Amino acid sequence: MLADYKSKANLAIGLAIILFIIAAATSVNAGHSGSSGLVLAAKLIEIVSGILFIWGCSLYAKAKGYSGYLGLLGFLSLIGLIILVFLPDKSS
Repeated sequence: MLADYKSKANLAIGLAIILFIIAAATSVNAGHSGSSGLVLAAKLIEIVSGILFIWGCSLYAKAKGYSGYLGLLGFLSLIGLIILVFLPDKSS
């Protein structure tokens, strides 16, 4: 596995998961307060989190020697990441 891509992928995927948790907490808080501004903020954070997750999956696919387009499995969320984890490493 290519170390440079792997470290960037881990950072991107980890940050995406943290942002998703923040978005979920913001969404719950918006439900209690009824603030449309918080709902919008939560949706924007979710979008950024999704883009970051897919980018991280793309980097992970490249680290394993596959095309970056395989990172589109990130649209499947954790299932896509699990598929990428179990793919054989072709980078050597």
